[in-house]
Amino acid sequence: MSLDLDVDLLVTEECPVTSLVQRMGRCNRDRNARPLAESGTVLVYNPDRHPAPNADDDLKGVDEFLAATAGKELSQTLLEAVLRAVLASGLEPALGFFHTPRSAAYPLVLDLLELFRTTVWDMPLVGSLNRGQWQPDADFVATKTKVWLSEAGRTKAIGLFEDRLQEGWKHPVLDYSLSYARSIELEARLLEKEWTGEPGLFARSRLR
Repeated sequence: MSLDLDVDLLVTEECPVTSLVQRMGRCNRDRNARPLAESGTVLVYNPDRHPAPNADDDLKGVDEFLAATAGKELSQTLLEAVLRAVLASGLEPALGFFHTPRSAAYPLVLDLLELFRTTVWDMPLVGSLNRGQWQPDADFVATKTKVWLSEAGRTKAIGLFEDRLQEGWKHPVLDYSLSYARSIELEARLLEKEWTGEPGLFARSRLR
């Protein structure tokens, strides 16, 4: 059973990352019901009670996850698309093979994003530009040295990404159709197989 809740403020105790991501999805769930620039707030606390509600092993990676996401505007779909796929596959997101831990982002998450950067983000972005979906005055903020996305622009960009994740395509190697969101999870599982003695299928898809 799933609860279709939508709240502005979520206060939750520490819990496993997969559970925390699911709870965060209840915050500002319906973007269309709020002003364009409005975001929800998530507060996470450490329960000071015994016995602890979760075992230490269950909380592995929670501190790192909270440190990487603190103060940032996040998309539920964005989080689930890569981080949850990595964790569900039993992989350690802090151990990458291309990227190194030089920022708050998980190296392995960045590695997997490289496989989908063009199809999941670059192509939808170029398409939105060609369709004239962006408004210079409303979607961007210009300073003397830089141009930033405004709150409206960030919301629009996240919407493009989330819509793309739900689109379907036919995997050229496995020969069946699935969404891009499911493809990310699939590649995480194929990477796990690559490292545990069943190689040959990870990162085999190609653009033509």
